This record gives sequence, structure tokens and C-alpha cells, in this order.
Amino acid sequence: MPIIKVKAIHFEPIRLLNYITNGEKTEEMQFVTGINCHEDPDIAYDDFRDVYERYAHEPFNKKPPHEQEKAEKGKDHEPVLIFHYIQSFVPGEVTVELAHKIGIEWARRVFGDDRAVLVSTHDDKEHIHNHFAVSVFDSRGKRWYGNKKTLKKARDISDKLAKKYGLSVLPEGKEKKNYNYAEWIARKSGTSWKVKIAEELDRIVCTENVNSISDLMRELSQKGYSVSYGKYLSIRPKGMKRGVRSYRLGDGYSVDVLLYRIEHKDREISVAEVESYTGLQRDYAMCMREMQIAFYRHTEEIYGYKKATYADLLRTSQLLCYISEQKITSEDMFKEVVNNADEKYRQAEQRKKELEEKIIFERSMLEQYPAFMDLWNKKDDRTPEETEELEKYRVLMDYGMFKEGKLQEHRLKVKKFEKELSVIEKELPALKGERATVADNYKQYLSITENSFSKILERKRQEQEAREREEQRSLEEKLRMEEYQREQYRRAQQNQRRDTWSPGVR
Repeated sequence: MPIIKVKAIHFEPIRLLNYITNGEKTEEMQFVTGINCHEDPDIAYDDFRDVYERYAHEPFNKKPPHEQEKAEKGKDHEPVLIFHYIQSFVPGEVTVELAHKIGIEWARRVFGDDRAVLVSTHDDKEHIHNHFAVSVFDSRGKRWYGNKKTLKKARDISDKLAKKYGLSVLPEGKEKKNYNYAEWIARKSGTSWKVKIAEELDRIVCTENVNSISDLMRELSQKGYSVSYGKYLSIRPKGMKRGVRSYRLGDGYSVDVLLYRIEHKDREISVAEVESYTGLQRDYAMCMREMQIAFYRHTEEIYGYKKATYADLLRTSQLLCYISEQKITSEDMFKEVVNNADEKYRQAEQRKKELEEKIIFERSMLEQYPAFMDLWNKKDDRTPEETEELEKYRVLMDYGMFKEGKLQEHRLKVKKFEKELSVIEKELPALKGERATVADNYKQYLSITENSFSKILERKRQEQEAREREEQRSLEEKLRMEEYQREQYRRAQQNQRRDTWSPGVR
């Protein structure tokens, strides 16, 4: 999760150069790299000064001491001499070596190869961070502007490099919501009446007897909601003075999207369908259901990132279909499927290699056969040179190629090996594809389980425990009420008997 900050330096650039190359902060200058400038701060100062004065046509040196205070007060009106960028990493997420490597790559991508940049990595704090002294002008005189646009570019490139090297990335800025802060708190605690309406809509759109907005309104009315549909679909719970327009519940609840969800309900997994699965399939189906809800409602931080996307839903749906078709009911079974697919492919590859080697060997013997037989048939007429030449065909002699029928036997072997090789070569792409499919699905499974499974299952467990506690509380309250009513009835009976019996008046 690298954080990028920038500061414009208007005075004394040598102070910045000396600071970022401080040996106490950089492991004695081991992690200082100059891009188009020297690593030594004094020489680097000259490099920066030469380029600046060539194109800015003004001095690069610091202000005199008696003008310093006055200049500091109005530094926004003073020219920028050098830019200071800082790239900070999450504590414990990178080594100094990796941070420095990322810093150099980031500097080249952001500032190009023609601008002087002094890169230094510090590890004197809990978090490792990079400092960059950046020249205002490049070697061709192009000026660098440290504004919002360039800062966004710098941060985007930093995020891309973070993903490349497996580091975490800051979530995107929170999007504008269609509800206020009080409603947001209610949503987070799960007590919002709007969330209950959204849950009702999620159930209704998946039912078989709902095929239009009118059907949806009918079902809502039967459940006690007041519904009106003009320009917007408005829903008001029973007993409440006001309702809510459906689109304010999230992106998945506008009339157009609700109609799409109704018409394509086969693409959406319902609660009933989740319950139809068992084991790993059920957990994953529940995960997919939760991801859909996150997608429709803009639910945040359920999956380790801001919100689910349609691509996430598609991949999750495909994976659920896959583990269902393969009858995978546990993680161990999934691992076994992955290992089996890999083993099949490796065995086929190995067999292909063996066959190719055998074919090469057999063809080599067949090619040498005529020359070998010419020498072999001479027998007693061979010259010493020919006898020596014959030794080169020792392999053919060992295989008895001089015997009758051996030539045909090895020709048939070549045809057999070639036929088997042809079959394997046709099977290999399918086996490789199967291995890739299994591996991709398993990676997707691991990604989902790491980012969301544990969170979803933990949340579901907490919800179940909360429901059980509520049920227990309701039961205890009911028992207390029954006991209270019995006590009241007993006292009433005693009073009635007391009132009925009277000793009379004397």
C-alpha cells in the first residue's frame, strides 16, 4: 500500500539532497541511485543546478540569510527549484532492497529517462520509504509540474507496481452514497429498514412467479408494504410514515436493474438454491450470494476490497458451476483434482518425450542399416579398416539387426511409436487446457477464500449466534410473561375466594 506525497522545494535544494543521502538513514549510502545525476549530493547539486539554470535563466542557489525569513513567508511566489517526492510502504511489507528497486522503476516510469532524479531508500523509521529529488527540467527543457494531475499519475503508477510485486494497494475513494450517515450506521449494524427492503427485493426477484415489476409490486403488497410506481418505484414499510425510492437502496434496485434481474434470474443465485448445496459447494454458493448483494448494494469491505464487480460475479458463478459439476465437496478434494490434472499432463509430456527419443533412436538404426549390412556381409573379406568401421555400428550388432526379420521388426516399432506419439500430441493440448482450467479455478477459489470466505462465514456465524441469542431472549421473555400471568391469575383467584367468603357483620 505505497503512499505518495510531494513537496515543492523553493529554497536551499542542497539541504534536501544532503538529507535524503544521509548515511544514517540509508545504510551508509547502499541504497542511493542517481538517474541522470551523481549519487554524491554535492555533485548531484551541480547536475541539478546546470539543467535548471540552462532553461530557467535564473540562479539555482539559496537565498541570502537576511532574505530568508522574508522569502519563506512568500515562498508560493518563489520559483520551484526541485521537487521532493516520498513513497512510503506498509511496515513489514517490503525489504529495503525491494523498496529501492520499486522506487527506481517508479521514478523512470513517472519522470522518464531524460530527467535527473536522485533516489534514496530510508529504513530509519517503522515503515521503509523512498525519497526522490526530482529536477524541474529534463535534458530537453521540458518542465515538470507538481500538480494534482501529475500526483494522480504518480500514485496510479505506484499502485500498478505494488500489484506487480504483490503488495497491498490503497482502496479507491469512497463513492457517493444515496443515504445519509445515520442510515450508513444503521446499514453497518444490520438494523436499517432500508436493508430489510433490499433483502425482501433480493428474495422476490428470484421467485418463479415474479416475471415483471407488477408481479414484484404484488408480492411486496402481500407482505405488507405500500408500493407506488410512477417515475420511480417507491416502497413504504407497514407502520412507517415515509418510504424510499428503490434506486436509493443501491445500484441493483433501480427499476431498470430490477427488471433485468427478474428477466435473468437464472444468473442470480437465490437463498433456496444456496441451501440446496452441501459442504464446500454450499459455502461457496453462500459466498457468491453475498458477493451479489455487495455488488447490488455497494456493500464495502466484505471481500477485502471496495466492492464486487460484475467480472467478480461472473468468475464466482463459473467456479460454482465447476465445483458442482466436478462434485467437489471439500478443499482436500479440490486439491486432489488439481494434482491429478497436473499429474496427467506431466505423465503425457514425459511419455511424449520418451516416444520422441525412441523414434529418433529407431530411425537412426534404420538409416545406418544399409551401411552396416554391407560391412557385415563381407565377413571374412573385411579389411582391417572395414573391421574398425564396423565397430561404429556396435549398437546395431547388440540389437541383432543382422538377423532375418529384425529390419521389419524395427520398422514396425517406429510406426507403433509414431502412432502413439500422434495420439499423445492430440491429447496434450486438452490435458494442458484441463490443467490450466483446474489451476485457474483453484486460484480463484483461493483468492475468494483468502479475501472473503473467512469474513463471510464469520459474519454468518455471528448473525446465527445473534439470532439464537434473540430467540433465547424471546423464549425467556415469553416464559417470564407466562409465569407472570400465572402468578396474576393465582392472585386473582385468591382474591376472588377471599371476597366470596365473608364472616358477616355484628
